[in-house]
Amino acid sequence: MRAYFIFTKSDDSRDTRRYFVIKRFKNGKIFILYANPECEMLLGEELTEHTGDMEYEYWRLVRSYAKTILWEMRENKGEDTTEILV
Repeated sequence: MRAYFIFTKSDDSRDTRRYFVIKRFKNGKIFILYANPECEMLLGEELTEHTGDMEYEYWRLVRSYAKTILWEMRENKGEDTTEILV
């Protein structure tokens, strides 16, 4: 349905970039998908009950972006990351 490119720029001139897709599946359910650097799609929050509510979608994208950053930071430190994206 839609694709988003979200980024932040740090003071040390490093950019953090993440890609998300809003996808409607054959069963009619709509989810946020995160495209990781290996081009794998990871299932995120469901948006089915909020179809057409763009403000809700934007805030959920911001939340998903923050969760992926946290997930990657913990993964890089070797911590358990199984519950962060859901």
